[in-house]
Amino acid sequence: MVLLNPPASVTYTGQLFPLVAIGAGSLFSKGFRKNPDNIFGFQLIRIILLIIMVILNINATINFIVHPSMTPGMGSNYATDIEYIHQYIPHDKVIMGPAGFYNYLLEYPLFLEYKEGTKYTIAIRGEDYLTFWNREKPVVFIGDPLQDPMLWTYMQNQGGFKEVRPDLWISKNLGDDKRFSSENSYRDSKDDKIP
Repeated sequence: MVLLNPPASVTYTGQLFPLVAIGAGSLFSKGFRKNPDNIFGFQLIRIILLIIMVILNINATINFIVHPSMTPGMGSNYATDIEYIHQYIPHDKVIMGPAGFYNYLLEYPLFLEYKEGTKYTIAIRGEDYLTFWNREKPVVFIGDPLQDPMLWTYMQNQGGFKEVRPDLWISKNLGDDKRFSSENSYRDSKDDKIP
């Protein structure tokens, strides 16, 4: 789903680095073989190299400083959330969360990107998010469902979810085992009212 319908919140410009670097390298090496009859071509190569270097610097700044690469945006807890999912959730279950989690959950082929990555799929099918979620049936949600009344409604309709870690919600339909022990549980979706 991510490959066919990339989320708008994730930039896929990192794949351009090798191509631009190869182009810059070949122009750079060609630039040192200066032909005295073609001064204009030599100056043009220098201008193109300068433009490429500016583009690479802007791209690197965006990818590594402004939007750090593949940090899901859930604070410092994301590593323990991922560890928890790997430990307790079977690989055939649908997990829904921010796009940044996808690379850490490759063993879960049914991963759904929350909102951004699925809006085109929903628009093509002419359905709303609630219908989409009822069809796909995510049983794990990473994030804060209290910010989305429609998601909260879905969670209630599915029999409730438990918050087992901050911003990590698991369907009660997965079973009553150690995932839901009192020390692992923060909030219950049945305890809170729809926002």
